[in-house]
Amino acid sequence: MPPAAESQRQASDAPERDHRLLEVLTERMFGDLNEKQDEYLKDIYASGTHLLSLINAVASTMLGAHRIRVVELAKKHRLPAMFHNRPFVDAGGMMSYAPNSPDLYRKAVVYVDRILRGAKPSDLPIEQPTKFELVINVKTAKTFSGSCQATFF
Repeated sequence: MPPAAESQRQASDAPERDHRLLEVLTERMFGDLNEKQDEYLKDIYASGTHLLSLINAVASTMLGAHRIRVVELAKKHRLPAMFHNRPFVDAGGMMSYAPNSPDLYRKAVVYVDRILRGAKPSDLPIEQPTKFELVINVKTAKTFSGSCQATFF
């Protein structure tokens, strides 16, 4: 295998390899860790989680800022794209599946109310979204032929 191809293969295997290593360490498969090792492991895990959150936030912001362009490219290349929130569908995208935003805002208001009444934020439970919406832009969907159109319409 050429060096460039080998390097690319190793890079693509890295996340899975690193995840397995973290799993081995957190499950203590090779015995207990000393206090310093355990602290390093927690720091690595927290840093990785923070980095993934940051990447997700940046990607989401960039996609949102360029949603019209993203939708235009999907249409130009005839890609039946599914998006992570409704504004992409409003801009002409085919479909989205996401938590219901008004419901999330109502839940946020309840949290703010509890905090203003004296509750400590660390004592409040973390809630997952319970209402989701599937939004389909029928006009865009009808431009696609074949199984996609037959399935929905």
